[in-house]
Amino acid sequence: FIFAFSNINAQLLNFMSNQFVTCGYHITTDPHFQDKKFGITPELSHQMEPLFHEVNDRKNTKIIDKLTKLIIQYPTVPILKNYLSVAYNVRGNHAKSVEVNNWLISEHPDYLFALINQANVCIENQDYDKVPKLLGDALEIKQLYPERDLFHLTEITGYYKVIIRYLLAIENCDLAENRFEILKKIAPDHH
Repeated sequence: FIFAFSNINAQLLNFMSNQFVTCGYHITTDPHFQDKKFGITPELSHQMEPLFHEVNDRKNTKIIDKLTKLIIQYPTVPILKNYLSVAYNVRGNHAKSVEVNNWLISEHPDYLFALINQANVCIENQDYDKVPKLLGDALEIKQLYPERDLFHLTEITGYYKVIIRYLLAIENCDLAENRFEILKKIAPDHH
């Protein structure tokens, strides 16, 4: 499956209604496609994008309390816990960010962004051998989630960014370049 991406232009079959197909799975930009799976109500769904921006605003001093209250109200929603972890990290509290992410993984062990966060911590700590255990030996998202056929673009970009970071850390520059080319083709306008 790793090598199937080498000719991704032939693999990109079509864009239609905000999703496209590549290498046996679809990529969507619909932010609501997993709302039901994660227990996101319509009321909470309307808050998600503004929350994302608040989490990343370093000057917002109230977001931690706001997220904590939302987590109490919606305890089964992993995205809120991920946002809390990110909020702590953005505000420089790395230890609390890791603590929240560990809690997130314990409650939602298959939640991709928790795995990505943990992989980034492993890379920072030079625990490189743990990364394939978290993200799959083939370093391909479809191997990690064989039952899924649809992924959000942010899942794909987040996954590939940490994979590229890992590959560079272990000095596998050829495979890192391969994954970077895939990422550029999938999300050419992504920062």
